[in-house]
Amino acid sequence: MKHSLRLVMLWTLLLTACSRAASAPSKTSPVPENLPTLAPGVPFPLALSTTWIYEMNAHTNGQSALWRITQTIQEVGGQAGILTAKVSQQVTLLSAPGSESGQFFSPQNTSFWYILNDNTLFRSETAPDLNNGASGSREIVWPPESVTCWCVNSSSDGCLELEGEIGSGCRYQAEILPLTHTPAGDFSDCRDLRRGYNNGGDQLLFCPNVGIVSETYQHLGDDFGYRMTLIGYSLPSPER
Repeated sequence: MKHSLRLVMLWTLLLTACSRAASAPSKTSPVPENLPTLAPGVPFPLALSTTWIYEMNAHTNGQSALWRITQTIQEVGGQAGILTAKVSQQVTLLSAPGSESGQFFSPQNTSFWYILNDNTLFRSETAPDLNNGASGSREIVWPPESVTCWCVNSSSDGCLELEGEIGSGCRYQAEILPLTHTPAGDFSDCRDLRRGYNNGGDQLLFCPNVGIVSETYQHLGDDFGYRMTLIGYSLPSPER
């Protein structure tokens, strides 16, 4: 009798467990993103929600102002092998001497687009029309050591001058840095990219798989310029 009772109780427990397992919802695997986390032609993160946070110190006539800049990829897309990423830029003024922030090189709340075509990363201030191919300023050619230099803005006649520039110059790689220290971390194999023209020059530090970690501009002949430094970033993990 006792053995019969134990068997009945055991069957009851097994049936209950099977019933719970059958009624529990099954877990589904996450759907992977169609677009890669890293751009295929340039090791530049172009995934949705990628975020970079910078502090920009601008200076003129012995005075300075400090901004915080947050850039976040809001949309990704592409067509015919061209990858696009819309970036939202939000700016906060942290400090300035009185109400004179307008005298400095001042960043703005805006949106811009990164466009990747093969091994060239463009930046455009307006929405790209991919029917006409990739366009905008050529920020990075990868690898930069593969060319002597490249026109950031160009036409059929050569490099174009931007507003305020005298002599357009072209961007080139000055050196590969074994280790670069930033408030956001230490990075290896960063590229020191420079461009000089008759009335000034700029410098980008680009670190593979991270992005631009520093940007500097200095006007020639007076105290006017800025330095933008990466203080934080977030790269979304690819779904598996």
